[in-house]
Amino acid sequence: MSIEMLQFLARNCRDLRVLLLGTNRSEEVLNKEKGVHPFLESLRIMKRESLCTELHRKPFHLNEIKESCPQYHFHGYCHGIGLI
Repeated sequence: MSIEMLQFLARNCRDLRVLLLGTNRSEEVLNKEKGVHPFLESLRIMKRESLCTELHRKPFHLNEIKESCPQYHFHGYCHGIGLI
């Protein structure tokens, strides 16, 4: 989903019972060499318009992933991503 689509849905689904869930990897959007990532600017605008709530979570551990997705067989763990 594009950033623009996320903003559009957030603005136009205010009165609906809809959960829009987005994730990002902080090392990708907080790259000082590349400047401000467009996602951060959109997040700032959506917060200002009371369109979103930001939740911070530590990376999942392999056991948490295994418990959440028992139908998959995970063989490893790399940078927050379960390897199947």
